[in-house]
Amino acid sequence: MAALAGSLACSETDRLHLRARLGSADAKLELANRYAEGAGVEADPEEAFYWYQEAAKEGDSRLQLEVGRRYEEGDGAPVDVERALYWYRLASDLEDDEASYRIGRLYDAGDAVVRDVPEALRRYREAARRGNVRAQVALAQLLLDETQPMADEAEAMRWLQAAAETGDTEAEFLLGQTHASGRGAFADEEEAEAWLLRAAEKDHPEAQLALARRLEAVDAERAEAWYRLAARGGSAEAQVGLALLLQELGRPGPAVPWLQKAADQGDLEAQLQLAEAYARGNGIPNNDEIAFSWYLRAAEAGSTKGQHAVGVAYATGRGTKPDPSLAIEWLEKAAEQGDIEATHRLATLYLAGVDGKPNPNAALRWFKRAAELGHAESQNQLAALYLQGKGTKKRPKLGVRWLEKAADQKLPAAQSNLGYLYANGMNVPKDVAKAARLYERAAEQGDPQGQLLLGVAHIQGDGVPVDAIRAHMWISLAADQGQPKADAFLAKLEEKMPRTMIARAEELKAEFIEQREARARRGSS
Repeated sequence: MAALAGSLACSETDRLHLRARLGSADAKLELANRYAEGAGVEADPEEAFYWYQEAAKEGDSRLQLEVGRRYEEGDGAPVDVERALYWYRLASDLEDDEASYRIGRLYDAGDAVVRDVPEALRRYREAARRGNVRAQVALAQLLLDETQPMADEAEAMRWLQAAAETGDTEAEFLLGQTHASGRGAFADEEEAEAWLLRAAEKDHPEAQLALARRLEAVDAERAEAWYRLAARGGSAEAQVGLALLLQELGRPGPAVPWLQKAADQGDLEAQLQLAEAYARGNGIPNNDEIAFSWYLRAAEAGSTKGQHAVGVAYATGRGTKPDPSLAIEWLEKAAEQGDIEATHRLATLYLAGVDGKPNPNAALRWFKRAAELGHAESQNQLAALYLQGKGTKKRPKLGVRWLEKAADQKLPAAQSNLGYLYANGMNVPKDVAKAARLYERAAEQGDPQGQLLLGVAHIQGDGVPVDAIRAHMWISLAADQGQPKADAFLAKLEEKMPRTMIARAEELKAEFIEQREARARRGSS
């Protein structure tokens, strides 16, 4: 029986071949479908393509579209986008909306053909007017691209609205996002949330993520629920968002598995956050070696923060064996990507010396780069190199200029250094009053050098009134921080002060410390 059935099938296929060669359009299509599906014959994509093309020559737009698709995707035919466009155009001329959409998509992408935005818009509009929802969405996206001269938010919103009202999930999401973006007359928070909610309820992961982010500041419970849905769907962004929200809510333990999931997907932010969790013991036992491994993975993927962290790890030996050369290598990678802190740290490492060999020339080069980017500490260090002639000849005017820039940024060390120059008339006109003002600004910020110098100024009456009590207060504060020579100055001062004055100085010191701690608490709250 099986052999008989096979024989009948073969004879039926033979008859189809005969009819097809005699010009029967139905036979051509039937053969194409059989070879495509393996129905009664062995599946053969190339044979299927041949008969689809033969059938398409009869002028059926659906078959012309199919031939175009096969040329575009290499299904039974070599990939040939120009031939695909030829067949798509034939179908489009017969008002096939999908063919118009596909032409628009090719010209919009600009991968296989030269990008042609006007042609993409024209074809998208053809398809959109014929009711093609994908074309309506693609047209809207192109019209919302503000980098294009033909951008038109009003038209885009009309097409998104039309597509969304058919129940298209992507259109609902984009409509919600556009209402949420706050652009023009279409900014509408209520509409944004309503459309995002419709898309999110249909398991659109980006909509769920967008909704979670919108809710995070106002309803953490709902935000967590939407993050979870998107995270369970595999969205790495949602997994990171959920983890960060859990950390913020004081639940770092449950955050770690979500960071792990996202990190395993290659999400750089997750890898960095997971490294931080291991480094700080936040929700998981501290493990510097595992922290380093995640920093390294992020660094190797191009993360500037990861490169910076790996450089620091090699410099300090935390989580890995110390290696100054590798520290330099990774910090340079981060610095070249514009990481200003890595640039400063790299310069500091060169100044201190790699393998015991300071390199002031390299230090100067990297301090200068960070200084030009506005890094106050680098400006202060660069000033010192110019003033001392390290890595360059002495350039005092340039040194003072960089020191002033750092002091203007309220860097305490720069203020006290600049004050010292004015107090002694070094490379600037002598001005003890200005020096004292600079010392005071540094001292108020807790700078021990500024506190010592201000205390000495009060002893000598340089730019400030002679005041042994205030002198004692400032020098005592400096001594508490280990400032060199502060203990000696304090001991000498106390030899000439009665106990009542020392007690008053200690009261002022306690008040100062209390005020600074209160300001710090306010700043962190």
